[in-house]
Amino acid sequence: MAKRHIRKFTGELTCENFERVADVIFEDDIVALDLLIDRALFEESVEGRPSASCYDNKIVVSRSTLMDGGVEININDAYSAQWGTYRVDGIFTVKPGGMFQGVSCVGLIPTDEAQVKLNPEVRIIDIRL
Repeated sequence: MAKRHIRKFTGELTCENFERVADVIFEDDIVALDLLIDRALFEESVEGRPSASCYDNKIVVSRSTLMDGGVEININDAYSAQWGTYRVDGIFTVKPGGMFQGVSCVGLIPTDEAQVKLNPEVRIIDIRL
């Protein structure tokens, strides 16, 4: 019987579902992702809309406004280029990164998937986007 669960998002990360995914990431200590990031997120950013960039071996996905601040998610290493965009695939430890100019930051650090998947006390709950 599973004593713990990990929520796993599967599908495409878009402007429309960004808040749902970000809420879980900021709430949980461990998350699983198998996401294709919508190419539109990598286009010119507009204040208040989610945006993405890829540099220094990480993908940064964020949303912020001058008045309300926002959130920033740094995804380290567990991604690959696919179909003109990026796929994030893995199980991650969520590390708080503090707040900078009103923007709350977290870093997603890849974990050993085999240890998680082979642990009978952990159940992975798949959430389709």
